[in-house]
Amino acid sequence: MKEKDCNKKSTYGLGHVRQRKDGSYEGILYDKRIGRTVSVSAKTQTELNKRMKEKRKEILTQEFGKITNMKVEDYFLYWLQTFMATTVKCTTYDKHEQVIRNHVIPRIGYLKMKEVTSADLQKMFNDLSKIRAYSTIKKVMEVVRPCFKHAALTGDIVKNPMLGVKMPSKESVVVQTKDIEIYSEEDLKRMEETYLSLYEEKHLYRLSPMYLFLAHTGMRRGELLALKWKDVNLKNNTATIRSSLARYKKRDENMQYIGGYETKMMNPKTRTSNRTVYLNTKAVSHLQEMKRRNDELGIESEYVVCNRDGVYVHSRSFDQELDRWCKRIGIEFKGLHALRHSFATRAIAAGVPIKVVSELLGHADIKITLNTYTHVLESQKYQAVELLEAL
Repeated sequence: MKEKDCNKKSTYGLGHVRQRKDGSYEGILYDKRIGRTVSVSAKTQTELNKRMKEKRKEILTQEFGKITNMKVEDYFLYWLQTFMATTVKCTTYDKHEQVIRNHVIPRIGYLKMKEVTSADLQKMFNDLSKIRAYSTIKKVMEVVRPCFKHAALTGDIVKNPMLGVKMPSKESVVVQTKDIEIYSEEDLKRMEETYLSLYEEKHLYRLSPMYLFLAHTGMRRGELLALKWKDVNLKNNTATIRSSLARYKKRDENMQYIGGYETKMMNPKTRTSNRTVYLNTKAVSHLQEMKRRNDELGIESEYVVCNRDGVYVHSRSFDQELDRWCKRIGIEFKGLHALRHSFATRAIAAGVPIKVVSELLGHADIKITLNTYTHVLESQKYQAVELLEAL
């Protein structure tokens, strides 16, 4: 039996009905709560009409009974505190809140949720494209989209206005994302030349081997600070990433910020962050030097990077020691993450396949690696063309 499109409204005038190949009936209704059609089915047309009527009643009841008069500011914070608190990491929660308070509330926070239109949201993103980098606009989009989707699915608004909003193109963004910063070969050479002498002569910068270790492994700061000696295998020259040290805001039971920060061992950033890091000769030597210094001072700890009491080192303290060391040896401090970028840049420049580099860095997707290190890949193209000319 062929599927028959009845091409007519149901008996109570809402939605459309069609007969399927198996003889059953299907009704199509438009659900304003989610901004798309929904399907209802039954064995007979009479039963279908009954079910469609019940479904339509449900839609109308929720559509006009639950529409919220809350302002965007209140609703976004309510959504964050009620639905996001138990589904995202503490660090992600902090970032979401920062986006809401810094970018969403100042622009549309005064509007009522039920009054927000696609035009309001598009204007917000268009305005951001004139004063913020593409990466920032993308973060705002990643917070705003799920909040409005939630509001539509729960019936708090009639229709999701984000369905009609487009992300500004990279070309239209006025403020360009800054190029990644790295420590040059000269910078790294200067570090190698001074990390032993400064410690031997004046016992300064005890943790200096670990900064060079980062430059040879590409680990994230949190991954290194959580690394334990039991995760290091010097026979096979490997280190296994199992956790990451994270710093986030202190909050009460209602997720209100109460001042200060907490530090906690957490799962790595992504699933692919759980990985085995292969150590080259220099990385191994820096580990051994770190162990030697700790033994010399009688420091016992399960952590590779620890303070003099054997406790893990806080991220801010670790950054500050690198800053002081850079100033002492006359190189520009470019942040700790620049050591990771230096590793990746050098690996790509040395001809390591981008997929391998992505795996070494623990990126969730090779696209992240490609987008982050585009400038290095571009320079390789010129080198490849020059090599072809020589053939």
